[in-house]
Amino acid sequence: MINGPNKLISKSRYDWLDIIKAICIIFVVLFHIQFNSKYNCFNLIFKYLGNISSLFKVTIFYCVAGITLNNEKIKNTFQFLLHKFKKLYLKIIVIGVCSVLLHNFFIKIGFYDTSLLYYDKVMTIYNLNDYLINIVKTLFLANREVILGAFWFANSLMICFIMISCIEFVLTKLSFIKNKRECRLFISFILMFASIFMSNVLKFTIPRFNNSLVGLFLLDLTNYFYTNKNEYYNNKYLIFVCLICFTFAPFFGEIAMNSNTITSPYFLIIVVMAIFYLLIIISKKMEKTKLFNCLKYVGKNSFSIMAFHFVGFKIAGLILKILGFNTNIGLLIPMVDSFFLLVYYLLFGIIISLLIGLILKKMFKFEL
Repeated sequence: MINGPNKLISKSRYDWLDIIKAICIIFVVLFHIQFNSKYNCFNLIFKYLGNISSLFKVTIFYCVAGITLNNEKIKNTFQFLLHKFKKLYLKIIVIGVCSVLLHNFFIKIGFYDTSLLYYDKVMTIYNLNDYLINIVKTLFLANREVILGAFWFANSLMICFIMISCIEFVLTKLSFIKNKRECRLFISFILMFASIFMSNVLKFTIPRFNNSLVGLFLLDLTNYFYTNKNEYYNNKYLIFVCLICFTFAPFFGEIAMNSNTITSPYFLIIVVMAIFYLLIIISKKMEKTKLFNCLKYVGKNSFSIMAFHFVGFKIAGLILKILGFNTNIGLLIPMVDSFFLLVYYLLFGIIISLLIGLILKKMFKFEL
């Protein structure tokens, strides 16, 4: 049971939240690997699991951010944004700028292939002007080197924090509004609805902006329900309904946060809340045993894995190439045809990311 904001800052909360983050980030890494078995049944199962994971593997991170959001601190706009600037924005900039500066190096060592398309982007050698443009875009949270994989989420989350603090600031100035918290949730719902309408109907999507409006609503919705209401997680009937929703949702719609491709606002709310409910139940069971301490560690370092798991893929591919395997390390997403290689790339994507994060922490006191 969650009994309000004070209970949400306990150590046990971090354990089950870290397990949730670990589950999600493992699915993020796993389905950044293209699996194509000679057995069609395995391909169908993998595709189905990929469709299910697409519904929650990124959206749940916004929900976790919503649970950890402190509504008292957010009322002090300057201090709140200063804290997020130090804890999140600076990390985004350091990692983003470094990846831009290493762009030509990645081409020279074969991590980028100039003959391939990366999300419709052609890799070319940067000149000074290209470097400056991409660094400025990085500073404004509008750029992402493809080597950083899912780290676009960090940009989006920072945008969410900026937007929610601005909404809160305006509402505090409007004394005639009584239910300010409900009003904030309503505003975030309208922005989410507008974002999906722009993408689905108008076919107008601004990277890192449209999906941030959706993320803002998920963050605020979760914050509202899980910090203002008493919720019990032993309702067998609700668990059953959520399991049905989880199982069959991929047949009725999709959620692709990076491209802001979402079937409908109502599909988003129902599916994400149902899956989050199930993940809370699962993680609360797991946190009680030391067997899952490794998951807690992975969850605590999920941002490192977001940022560097593509680097892990490249290193894994390079090792295979040295050993004589026919592997193209220039591919953004590894292509495998066996469970052994699937697990191999998955482990490298996670372990190398954790090692990079540990090195940054030990050598530069830089912690993700």
